[in-house]
Formats: sequence, C-alpha cells, structure tokens
Amino acid sequence: MMQFAEAQIGWESRSFLKNVFQKACDFTHINQILRSACGIVDFFETPSEAADFACYLSESHDLVQEQDRTAYGDFQTNPDLANRVVRFLKQEGATPALLLEPTFGKGNFIVAALSAFPYLQTVVGIEIYKPYVWATKFSILQYFLEHKDQPPPTLMLDDTCYFIGFARYDDAAIAFALLNHTNVTNLLNAIAFADAKRMYTKEILQRIDLAAVATSVSTAEIQKICRTARLTEIPGEERIIAFLECLRPTTATQAQLEFF
Repeated sequence: MMQFAEAQIGWESRSFLKNVFQKACDFTHINQILRSACGIVDFFETPSEAADFACYLSESHDLVQEQDRTAYGDFQTNPDLANRVVRFLKQEGATPALLLEPTFGKGNFIVAALSAFPYLQTVVGIEIYKPYVWATKFSILQYFLEHKDQPPPTLMLDDTCYFIGFARYDDAAIAFALLNHTNVTNLLNAIAFADAKRMYTKEILQRIDLAAVATSVSTAEIQKICRTARLTEIPGEERIIAFLECLRPTTATQAQLEFF
C-alpha cells in the first residue's frame, strides 16, 4: 500500500472516495462513478487494486516522506512552471483537442492544461512510477471536484504506450488517419474487450493490416480525418498517394504494422 501512501490525497478527494466505496456495489461501478467525476478511464485497474485502496482508506496513516528520485533523473515540472507554459501556449492561440504527456510524473502539467484548455477532449499520459500515477489521479480528481461545472475529457493514464517514429510530420499524419479509419476502429471494437485492463494489447494491434486499409481509403478521407482531429498540417495529395503505394503489397505477403 506504499504506492498510495506516497501520494497525497486532499481532504475533499478522500471524503469523496470514501463515499464512492460506501455506495458502489462493485469494482466496475466504482470506476464508472470515478470516470463520470474526473474522466479517468479505469481509475482502478483491477478489483484487487480497488480492494487494497479500500483497506488503505479505512486505516489512519502518517505522512510518508517522499523519496528523493533525482539520482534517477527524476526532475518534476513544478506547478508554477507548468502554469506559465500553458499560459504562454494559450496566448499563442493554442486550442488543443488532444494532450499527450509522456513521463507525466506527479501530473502538474496535466492539471495545468486542464485549467488552461477546458475544451480538451482527450488526455493520454505515460508514467512507469506507480506512486506518481496515483498522485496524478488524486490531483485530477481534486481538480474536478473543485471545478464541477467543467466537463472532464477522457483521461488515459498508463505505464505502456506504443509509439511509431516518423521522419516527416505528414507521414505521421497519414499513419494517424489510417489507424483512425472506420475500417480499423470497427476491427478493434470487434476483437478487443472494453473491460480489459489494457484494451489494445500488442497482439491486437499487430492484427491491423495497413495494406488492406490502404487499398480501401481515399486521399480525401485521409485529409478529412486529419482536419477533424485538428492536426496542425494536412498532408498533400501527392504525399498521401506515395505513402499508400508503399503500403500496398506487390506480392502475396501482406504489409502488416510491426511493433517492437
């Protein structure tokens, strides 16, 4: 339970969580209530994790001294700096619909972004140190308890993410559009389990056949997906055609997306 002890829980959040555990009938119901309150998908990843936290809530705890992790290259973005960064971005006209925050630490930048960009639709955060994940979850919950009029975006906080590297932004945009095409999303919805701890595993993602998608998608569809997602650059028709031609197989072997 040390992972909870290292995370500071505000009084309002602690009271809210105790009330949730008293009223909710099961693990799924607990996560549904918390998602409605703060937008976090799978606040508790497993029933045992929720049970451990329920035990932690029922006990009295002394404040645990936080470990000094600077020796491991752990330097946190403090709240003041995070707020200054998002204020600058807002002044520059940024209106993001998606926030990706790798190694989000204690979540200071995520909370600052929620405050500056109330129309965020999706937040994806990656962090491998579990006590920081809990600190961030509690901070986000506290934020939305204090800002009940602001609808929360969908927040996905995890310790694993698959990244595909591209040398050009427009190539990344085309790949993004292909992976968000209805043919792909329909496939994922059909083979993935919505209540799984990790809905899209490496094995599921490797079943995406980009070559097949490339044969059934038009340049106009790709550009429309990019515009809908508010990408900063929309790939041109010639680049899209060249990209799709590289994907379309010239032999019986299908060109499938590989994750390493």
